[in-house]
Amino acid sequence: MLVSLGSLIPGMGLIDAHGHHLVNRHKMACNAAFPCPRAIRPRVDFWIDVYSRWSSKDAVLHDANKPDRVYDVIRGQACRGRKGSKLVTRHKVAIAAELRSLASKVSQGKKVWGTEAQHFLSMFPRRDPAEIRRAASNIRCQGGNRDRFRKALKRYGTYRPMVQRVLRQSGLQSDIQYLPFVESLYNPAAYSHLGAAGLWQIMPSTARGLGLRLNATVDERLDPEAATWAAARYLNDSRARLGKVAKKKRAGIRAGELSPFVITSYNYGVNGMERAVKKLGPNFYAGVGALSFKKISVAVKNFYASFLAARYGAQNAKRYFGNVRPMRRCDIAR
Repeated sequence: MLVSLGSLIPGMGLIDAHGHHLVNRHKMACNAAFPCPRAIRPRVDFWIDVYSRWSSKDAVLHDANKPDRVYDVIRGQACRGRKGSKLVTRHKVAIAAELRSLASKVSQGKKVWGTEAQHFLSMFPRRDPAEIRRAASNIRCQGGNRDRFRKALKRYGTYRPMVQRVLRQSGLQSDIQYLPFVESLYNPAAYSHLGAAGLWQIMPSTARGLGLRLNATVDERLDPEAATWAAARYLNDSRARLGKVAKKKRAGIRAGELSPFVITSYNYGVNGMERAVKKLGPNFYAGVGALSFKKISVAVKNFYASFLAARYGAQNAKRYFGNVRPMRRCDIAR
């Protein structure tokens, strides 16, 4: 019988055998422009829960390669921070030990006893010891975003008319309005540790190439409308370039098949997605979506799924967040 996590970590209870931490399944209303086929839906389900269910004070321990395989949720404890990181590390070590023990039992053909052990085993329908063993090395902590997403909805209400107008005038699909939820949580003053800034999180070198002014006194990345026009130029250029490469692989490719590559290019770069299309062909789910590129980061692998999840969360905001009023522009940067 497997050792319980409670015996490995003082003060920690048993794994929730009732599955309260398991990922919800959502009814997504997808479309031809931005498809969400069955292969990617579990991944989207996970990110919908990140945006609508778990808060920034929840640490979600899951499989990095299969995000919807959630082992546990530590309530009231963020992934980062001195205290949080130590507690999260102890949980991850304990779960990894459980998985390695389970893999050993399965490989030896031994009976798996106990609610806790069977609960873990149920996450591996193929009962493949090698898969279970690999999973022990792929445990990742993801913080929830429910509280931040609610604030993002308030900012979105303020900027939505402008963003929709720019996208329409640029000939882009209206659903791209949900991309800033993934990029900045619709915060026009957001900065990343890599140097990206603004509503659309544009990097300095990219900004200059898109015609934005960026110097010691002016940073147009922080101007929501200027940045939106720049993002629209980037996405139009991305679709044109990726479409040209994809048509060499398959002449009859549909626009919707290209959309996951275009959206992901916003995070990974057009050059990276061009290489992906050239190597794997215009099938996102058999390539990036199926994790064929080992060097691609977790963020890139999940970017399109996160976009679909943000779209779902925003379109179903009332269901998950109640009535959310737009924020006044003067309050947004506070």
